[in-house]
Amino acid sequence: MEFSLEGTKLSATPKALIPDFMELSVIRAKAQLQTFNVCQGPGGVPKIQRLKAGESLPRDLLRVAVASGLQSAKFEGIGGLDELLLGYYNQSTKKYEEHRFTEFLEVTSLIGNLTLKEGSPFLHMHGNFGRRDLSVIGGHVISARVHPTLEVVFTPLEGRPMRELDDESGLFLLKG
Repeated sequence: MEFSLEGTKLSATPKALIPDFMELSVIRAKAQLQTFNVCQGPGGVPKIQRLKAGESLPRDLLRVAVASGLQSAKFEGIGGLDELLLGYYNQSTKKYEEHRFTEFLEVTSLIGNLTLKEGSPFLHMHGNFGRRDLSVIGGHVISARVHPTLEVVFTPLEGRPMRELDDESGLFLLKG
């Protein structure tokens, strides 16, 4: 089966490859995950922001988020970096193993959320970053320097999700 969109032909996906959404909602209900809904109405629409060369993560991204009036949000970003500090969380030591990169990297996917940690706004970020040879590195973003730009879309969330220290993992996890 084919559909046409202004001369562009799109193939239909066979029904067998599309998940049963009723079944998916049952799985989600059983998992009893804590979720925060996207805000609706005035001020609750996604906002796109751009960081310039030389600005840093998380400092300048947090500054932009707070200046935009965001109290909690999820975000996605693309762009470039010339310095990156990634962390891999070692569950045995309960510490991040740090890995520094000082090369141009394409931000192929930056995702995260804005919550409260110890009463202050806090960004939790993970990302995938492409190298010149098209290999990809990724992990928990500790810090980075933007070059030449980073485009980030913030989607506000309802409420003020908070983090608290979880003794078992050693991490500040969402409270709930």
